Amino acid sequence: MYWTRGQHIGGGRYEIVDELGRGGFGITYKAKHCDLGSFCVIKAIGAWLRKEPNYDRFVERFRDEGKRLANLAQEKPHPHIVRVFDLFREPDAGCPGFEIDCLVMDFIAGNTLYHGVHQQGKLSEVQAVQYVRQIGEALIEVHKRGLVHWDVTPLNIMIRPQQEAVLIDFGIAGDCPPSSFSREFGNKAFAPYEQLMLGEREKQCDIYTLGASLY
Repeated sequence: MYWTRGQHIGGGRYEIVDELGRGGFGITYKAKHCDLGSFCVIKAIGAWLRKEPNYDRFVERFRDEGKRLANLAQEKPHPHIVRVFDLFREPDAGCPGFEIDCLVMDFIAGNTLYHGVHQQGKLSEVQAVQYVRQIGEALIEVHKRGLVHWDVTPLNIMIRPQQEAVLIDFGIAGDCPPSSFSREFGNKAFAPYEQLMLGEREKQCDIYTLGASLY
């Protein structure tokens, strides 16, 4: 674990609140913006990837796509896309001379669609179509920017208390896997064959996955 509760990173701008999860590519934290007092989510690239031959390419894609998402939030904020508002590099205290690339997003209050369905049962047709329509509108904007979410599953759709769906946790640079990882891309239960086995990064993959989520 990079950071523990109470640590300050990003030049003192952010205080770590908790670790939200980790995967093959990094660690996600809940943090507090020290000046604004608001909560946010910080996605940090895993230091264990540095030994991989694709690491530099992965970092380059991570930063490039992070900038494009931040530009989208600034130029045309969308109510159903999580806002990306900062990108920084944090010195790695455990490995002097190295830095950790971090992406900062809004913390969305509410529950994921996945957990909501498991707690309350299946949705009504009207409610399900409402959420999918909202996420579909979000994907239109994402695809206009030449980006692909790559993991439009119920775990990455937050439902605000006011019953609005928000697309979170973009699979940034997800098609640049390190050589030691399985050549399988995406969620087996939702993604199409072309994505899972061939690593295709096309907008059609997002449309397919959203349809699978509706099902």
